[in-house]
Amino acid sequence: MQKRGRPTKATAAAADSTLRKSRKRAVEEDHKLTLRPKRRKWDTFTVPIPSRPQQIGQVYAIGSNLFAQCGMGSIESSKKLDRIKSLEQFKIVDISAGSIHSAALTVDGKIVTWGCNDHGTLGRFTETPKSEKAKEILEAGNYNIGEEETPTYAEGLDNVNIVKVVCGGNATFAISDQGHLYATGTFKGKDGIIGFSYENRVEQPIFTRYISFEHLTIVDIAAGVDHALALTKEGDVYAWGSNEAYRLGKKLSERRSPKTLRPFNLGLKHIVRLYAGAYHNFAIDNNGKVWVFGFNNMGQCGLGASKQIIIPPERHSFFNKIGQRVEEFAAGEHHTLARMQDGQVFSFGRTDYGQLGLGDNVLPSGNESKGRVVTPTIIPSLTSIKSVGTGDHFSMAVDTVNKIYAWGFGEYFVLGTRKEDDVTSPFRIPDLNELEGKDIVRISCGASHALFLIVASDSNGDIMDVDTN
Repeated sequence: MQKRGRPTKATAAAADSTLRKSRKRAVEEDHKLTLRPKRRKWDTFTVPIPSRPQQIGQVYAIGSNLFAQCGMGSIESSKKLDRIKSLEQFKIVDISAGSIHSAALTVDGKIVTWGCNDHGTLGRFTETPKSEKAKEILEAGNYNIGEEETPTYAEGLDNVNIVKVVCGGNATFAISDQGHLYATGTFKGKDGIIGFSYENRVEQPIFTRYISFEHLTIVDIAAGVDHALALTKEGDVYAWGSNEAYRLGKKLSERRSPKTLRPFNLGLKHIVRLYAGAYHNFAIDNNGKVWVFGFNNMGQCGLGASKQIIIPPERHSFFNKIGQRVEEFAAGEHHTLARMQDGQVFSFGRTDYGQLGLGDNVLPSGNESKGRVVTPTIIPSLTSIKSVGTGDHFSMAVDTVNKIYAWGFGEYFVLGTRKEDDVTSPFRIPDLNELEGKDIVRISCGASHALFLIVASDSNGDIMDVDTN
């Protein structure tokens, strides 16, 4: 009988090589799998593709303009709410602010971008690219090289009719009227660039369709700083990007980080709306129930202090019991606003800069380095609010008579106080006389800047119809 012994170095090396090849084949096969709709038996639930807004408005901006994200030329900050005059030629119907870039949607379904383009976030060329792949794209398409600070049409969307645009930190996303998802830019992690997709581990310089979703109809998209959530017409949610702080709602080891570039189903059902902060996320289902997942180190998920990480997604124990629905979430880096049906606003999370709007009493005291409120708390001074927005560490709200309130971290004059001081309770931005008789229909906040879409109203306060012919 042959005696068993320890394997030789050659045998061990061969076995190790075989194992590596097997793992590589498994990974490759895994990523060749195509995502397909998960229609449940007898389930006819459907979320429609959004309609593109048709009211043409003027875009106003305030805050940091260090990277031209306010579209205000060479000034460092826009100290007051000011109109971006260079956008009026495009007939804008929607807006989105990224961390340090911005995008707008035109009435005819095109995307206009401006701001920082370091990682292809603008979806157009603003300098001769360094990578060979980007050079090939530039030469093949014979694209112009424009300027970051000048609002200009994004590339890669010829003959595509866009209905929604959303900016993240280093990427920009768009949904077409066919439910196709397009994107440009990249995802980054703590060690730098992760990549645009599992098949494309570099930066994407112009808009391109996400192949992973080619058999799915995408009806909504939410973008964090370096992750994204997509909603399908069946009400399923897919997540992908950087999983730092478990913001994707799934525990994955660091060595498997490239795999997070392939969207995966979170297992939620009948979702109708999505919201993403830097590291935490919210979803609302067709019954008005709230789901939450991600980082909760500052209480930004609003589920108390017992869990620092919420994975997998779980029902929100507070908002699902208070008797009225959440109309809208706005999630910052470590704080959250929730606008309710009655126009009241709850806030929770980190308090250091006054970003919760709850006054000085919740600021850190004594030896505390960071303050936090872990249970949703009503901001008492706000009523009849119709929209909210959050930057990294500041917050904004608009009421039904179009008054704008701001609070939190005041750097770059983003709060409209003409100072860079922090504000711990909602401050009504003054001197907005030019907005009299107009309606604020959209607010979007970046890291340190904010955009507003404002349309004309008739004498009764109703939004006027716009001739789009």
